[in-house]
Amino acid sequence: MGFFFWLIFLGSGLVFALACFLFYQQELDSWERDLKARESAQVGLQGQALTGEIRMVVADLLFLVDQFGEHMAQRAAIKGGSGLDAYFAEEVLLFAEKRRRYGQIRFLDNSGMETMRVNLAQEHAYLVPRDELSVQGATNFFQAAQKLEPGEVFVSSFDLYPPPERVKGADKPVISFASPLFGVGEKRRGILVLNFLGAVLAENFQRTVINASGRVMLVNNAGYWLSGMEQEGRNFGFMYARGGDWTFGREYNAAWSRILQEPAGQFQTEQGLFTFMTFSPDAEVLRLTGQLGNALEPPGRRDQAGENWKVVSFVPGHLLLERKSSLQQRIFGSYAAVMVFAFLGCGYSLHATQALRSQRRELRAMKNRCGQAVQILEQQNIESGLVRRMTDFLLTCKTVDECWPVIVQYAKQLFPDTHGGLYLFHELDHGLAKKAEWGEAALFKDFFEEDECWALRRGKIYVSAEDEQKLACSHFSSPPGHGYFCFPLIAPGGCRGLLTILPAGVLVGKENRAVLRTLAQGFVEEIALVLANISLRAQVHDQAIRDHLTALYNRHYMVESLDRELARAARQESSVGLIMFDLDNFKQFNELHGHDAGDRVLMELGKLLLLQTRKEDIACRFSGKKFMLILPGSNLEHTSMRAEMLREMVENNLKISYHGKRLSGITISLGVSGCPEHGRDGSFLVSIADQALCEAKAAGHNRLQVAAVSAATSG
Repeated sequence: MGFFFWLIFLGSGLVFALACFLFYQQELDSWERDLKARESAQVGLQGQALTGEIRMVVADLLFLVDQFGEHMAQRAAIKGGSGLDAYFAEEVLLFAEKRRRYGQIRFLDNSGMETMRVNLAQEHAYLVPRDELSVQGATNFFQAAQKLEPGEVFVSSFDLYPPPERVKGADKPVISFASPLFGVGEKRRGILVLNFLGAVLAENFQRTVINASGRVMLVNNAGYWLSGMEQEGRNFGFMYARGGDWTFGREYNAAWSRILQEPAGQFQTEQGLFTFMTFSPDAEVLRLTGQLGNALEPPGRRDQAGENWKVVSFVPGHLLLERKSSLQQRIFGSYAAVMVFAFLGCGYSLHATQALRSQRRELRAMKNRCGQAVQILEQQNIESGLVRRMTDFLLTCKTVDECWPVIVQYAKQLFPDTHGGLYLFHELDHGLAKKAEWGEAALFKDFFEEDECWALRRGKIYVSAEDEQKLACSHFSSPPGHGYFCFPLIAPGGCRGLLTILPAGVLVGKENRAVLRTLAQGFVEEIALVLANISLRAQVHDQAIRDHLTALYNRHYMVESLDRELARAARQESSVGLIMFDLDNFKQFNELHGHDAGDRVLMELGKLLLLQTRKEDIACRFSGKKFMLILPGSNLEHTSMRAEMLREMVENNLKISYHGKRLSGITISLGVSGCPEHGRDGSFLVSIADQALCEAKAAGHNRLQVAAVSAATSG
């Protein structure tokens, strides 16, 4: 037997080892897929961040062009000339001070002479004196910008590399954006130039990195870092370190040629995992303005015009190896531990087999003793059946008062030759009132204080034997002549009352007292639970229709309420308004602050709705971050006003402190529909309100959208 036992053990161990290996491979593949997907998403997010930066600069440039054109037109009409007065210069200073992202804002006339220049130094803007303004007419930059048409934008390369003899400290690399100025009659007045600080671009680029496992970098076509270097002392990559330029291509030579040639992709080398995409500032400007960007940029520079940037996410190879090693240790370490325990368990099983033989002999002796207990069990089964039948009847009772006749009837069968009284706590009188009794009623008081019973004082069963009459309870009409039992009715929520049982004669022997006590204890427990269930039934119903987190009504109750209110509105020829709304950017909020903070926002929003809605309004949690507000008697116009008030209230008043941190910027988007404007079908009203909500979010969040009345016809 031992040989076959160990043979089965070893075979099972091999099968388990194979299963562990397959599980390891599956876990490793799953982790690599998740890592690649996460890095791809991060690179895409960085590309969107760069798009946002370019879009903001182009918008600022065209805004200033419009403002300057209008200002020069007014100057020409009033004074017959075209200049920039001190008032407008002050406006430009305020613009530069507010943005703090442009190293220079320059205005050049048609000859190339600077007529105004605003510089930004140490985050403060100042106006350059006129005697320090220079002539830029001979520069290729000015000549190229002069060829632009109205609304076109010229963008330079990212100039990172001054000559070595000029590098004495951290430089301020910039990207120049220019657009022509036109006055009255489409007459060219000059050009407007914004020098966008590269430091701002790099800082915002890194700020967007939220979930990357490795380094996220921005590199140009020459392989120089625009952002994301890890070496100290080299900002952006334009400093001359190690006696020469240290580029991405030199540090990651095996991957650079592939990244340079392909527009986007993901691959793995010995150095690690590379995920990349191509971003073209020129293409983005072309998309925004419909013109060729900086195609006129002069040649001869290291960062040539029209070059693309590479957004690269790099997870070092040692991190991948560490993950694999950790996974191996966890899975195969668990395998070793399981095998050790299995070995010990098998040894113990062999020992237990020997012990089993001796236990069988003991079981034969126990069989004889069990026969004696059968009679006791049969009696207990009869008593348990009576208790179950009593419980079945009690569960059908709708009120507490319906329970008393049932309890008395079964108490007489379970406890023959006894007297009993059942008391419940009376909340107003702060005592216990008698609710039911059997046997001799005159033995028990109708009302007594809690301190008059030893069981209630001690919070547990009290048994008074015949020799303990000096410690008798005081809730009897006259002192009992022999022993009795007091059982507190304890259920979830505390003690609810008392059951007192007094034998009609002397109860001889501790064994008889123990039998009566056990039976009565089960009887009391059933009564206490049933009474607790009846009193809690209303509370359970209320909990079934409310969301536990926000205390608002749940979706099931919303559907019932909406059908009810629509039917009432049809009978009374009145209106019903619906407001569907949800929290803006709630997924990003949870990722940034954590799900506990997100739950806190939902709770506070629920409190705000409960405080700010009418008694007849029905506020519901429709789904995770989506809510529904039903406004009986409210037409579409009034519902829209209520929705706008709710939007402003959330934006201005929902300020939450979480772990000492102020959580602000919480907004909602809302969709509105109404009956009878959009029909009387509840599902359709909810659907078009949800559609209006989606339109509001698509339009930019934190806004209200009323469903079109024509939607009722199409629906």
